[in-house]
Amino acid sequence: MRQSALLVATLPLLSPLCPAQPAPGNLALNKPYTLSPAPNYALCLDPGDATQLTDGVYVEGHFWTREGTVGWSGGGLRFITIDLGQVCPISGLSFNTAAGVAEVYWPKSLLILVSDDGQAWHSVGDLMEMLDPGFLPEYGTYAIKKLGTESLETHGRYVELVVQPDRNYAFVDEIEVHRGPDALLAKALPGKAVANVADQMKVEAFGKLVRTQLRRDLQAAREDIAAPGLADAQRTALTGKADQLAVEIADMPPIEPEGFRAVLPMTDLERAVFALQAEVWRAQ
Repeated sequence: MRQSALLVATLPLLSPLCPAQPAPGNLALNKPYTLSPAPNYALCLDPGDATQLTDGVYVEGHFWTREGTVGWSGGGLRFITIDLGQVCPISGLSFNTAAGVAEVYWPKSLLILVSDDGQAWHSVGDLMEMLDPGFLPEYGTYAIKKLGTESLETHGRYVELVVQPDRNYAFVDEIEVHRGPDALLAKALPGKAVANVADQMKVEAFGKLVRTQLRRDLQAAREDIAAPGLADAQRTALTGKADQLAVEIADMPPIEPEGFRAVLPMTDLERAVFALQAEVWRAQ
């Protein structure tokens, strides 16, 4: 199988502000990027892999057999770092991919990080967790999907996507970064800055485990809310509280694994979920 050379970026330390352009504006259009490790999926491997992800061209036909697609096999994390050229306000991002057959699954996670200088990185969330429930079809149905969000509200010169495949394959043919209002340039970057993105991945993975458990706890309360025995007014009020907790779980700040104790309730947020469950039981 042919191997393309690993693209290596030199990241300058200073980044002037991005000039205005029409909204929404694809900031990534024709911008350079780096890939690590190098793409290695033979059926779409070609020299164009170095430019195709930001050329504005979407492939047609069977996704991973087209040269316009960039693909990896063999599992492991895939790092895509786009240089926007200057610090820009960022409102959204999209990642065009396909899955559903031939042992190709949707990504397990797709972490988004931003940096003004290419040295200090800030996580702005996992794109896979930002998608609406049911957006992606179950395995067995082939589909091309534009995974996207318009809720980033951040800024940066560099945007890094860390793709964690589910099993062996990862494919993408186009990435867009959408310009936000200039006011975002003054907004503080979220969370603690990290220099080692691999360490940040450990924090994100741990936080995902905790969020998964909290969502299970909340789902148990929702099932009791839906069960017979509550008056309509009670059910409406309790459902509203559950909906608010779901939002808080989605927006939960990162949790450092070091020193964490898995004693129930693990967090104040889980304590609030347990309190809701108790309120449901009392109402029943």
